[in-house]
Amino acid sequence: MSLLQFIAELATEEYRLNPADSLQETRDNTWLLSCSEDERAKLTVAEVVGAYKLCVAALRTRFAAEGLLTPAVFYVWHDEQAGQLRSSITSLPPDKLLFGATVRQAQLEHVVGDLLNAASFIAWSELEVTDEPTEDDDREYFVDVWHTFVA
Repeated sequence: MSLLQFIAELATEEYRLNPADSLQETRDNTWLLSCSEDERAKLTVAEVVGAYKLCVAALRTRFAAEGLLTPAVFYVWHDEQAGQLRSSITSLPPDKLLFGATVRQAQLEHVVGDLLNAASFIAWSELEVTDEPTEDDDREYFVDVWHTFVA
């Protein structure tokens, strides 16, 4: 299945919103979307953003028809280490998303572009394990996240 098909499928998935257990929401509602290097080279940012916008419109229509009473935030980020786009839905407000890094609000085009323009993957065999501190150890980490309300 292609990345665009995976994104379209997100609108049909079952989501569980439980404001009392946001960690379980994250476990139940997070999707990992990846594609081959060949597919990445053929896709455009506009195509992927368009697929997400169609997905969001479908989710809004669906949740309105279902009478969803809980606010729902749909959000997307690029997991650089995994080489994936990740998408999720939560009842948490955008400033309370569960990340272990500082969240920066980003445009969807930026998040998608990060995946499509990412360098090729590094094989595990090419990585070096070290116990020595590096200059990155003191760096603050950010995750760029696009979000929108779907309910």
